[in-house]
Amino acid sequence: MNKISLLTLLFLGYFITGCVNNTPQVDTDNDGVPNYIDLCKNTPRLAFVDKYGCAIDSDKDGVADIYDKCPNTPFLKIVNSQGCPKK
Repeated sequence: MNKISLLTLLFLGYFITGCVNNTPQVDTDNDGVPNYIDLCKNTPRLAFVDKYGCAIDSDKDGVADIYDKCPNTPFLKIVNSQGCPKK
């Protein structure tokens, strides 16, 4: 008769329950990224987000695209709260 080790049974149990996990993923800010991954918990409504739930900032000026009035700010340019270069 074959003996199955306790470790094998534990592994099989973990594998089976991991594959059938049907618990719903909570997404409090409704950005499409579950809370357990979401690094930006209060993403603005209708903002496009990255895989971590943070609003996209295409020109990397520190202002999310959804609020950025000057979407193509040159690299390293200092901007105001609307994403436009300061004078």
